[in-house]
Amino acid sequence: QVIHEPPPENIGSRPVDRIISDLPEDISGRYAGDQNIHDGPQSQPVEIPAQPISEVRHSREVTGTAAGKKWVFPAILIIAALTLLAFLLLGSDIKWPWLFGEGQYNNLTAALVNPNPNYEYTLSNEKFGVVFEGEKKLIDQMSEEDVHLAIDVGDLPTGDHTGIPVLVELPDEISPGEVNPSHVIVTVILKGAEKEFTDIPITMINKPKGNYRITLSVDKCTVNVNAGVDVIDSINPDMV
Repeated sequence: QVIHEPPPENIGSRPVDRIISDLPEDISGRYAGDQNIHDGPQSQPVEIPAQPISEVRHSREVTGTAAGKKWVFPAILIIAALTLLAFLLLGSDIKWPWLFGEGQYNNLTAALVNPNPNYEYTLSNEKFGVVFEGEKKLIDQMSEEDVHLAIDVGDLPTGDHTGIPVLVELPDEISPGEVNPSHVIVTVILKGAEKEFTDIPITMINKPKGNYRITLSVDKCTVNVNAGVDVIDSINPDMV
């Protein structure tokens, strides 16, 4: 903790423009005035309630003890040292709260990945919500078109499949926080198809015994066949 000590009561502090803004509010302490603080009965520091470091003025000074001596530093140097130390300790993972934020889009649709053209797919949810995090300036530049949702159905056979994940793709430097719902039920059925055969000859079967003569009003017809798309092309007129 940085210790900021106040000046003696008979020493005033002149007002200056604040040069620190948007700094973390959890760094605080006591402050000193414009003059150096020396040991002595008339210069004992008087504690005051801790103030956010954003209230520290350029003209005030911070005192510290090192090697048995009292040192006085401009407050701005202490702030710069703390900032540098934070970057050294945290590296690129540091996230200043005033620079980062959260975004959200609702009513997004998901694209099917690797679908089988012979199958029909039904999802338990058609709309999805996404929450994401990143730099505020990048989030402000985004739109719904920058968020891509996908569901991989390439290995799914016919039937109901639960717990299929919803995949999300976002721009670089934007991190996905949550997809709602994150998993869906996918129902897979085989598509139906129809094929028409013309001039199919009509053959009589189970003719009655005896001296009967049977004639047909037509000897050919047209036949429509319904089957799955995976077998419809293998059906030929000889099979009808």
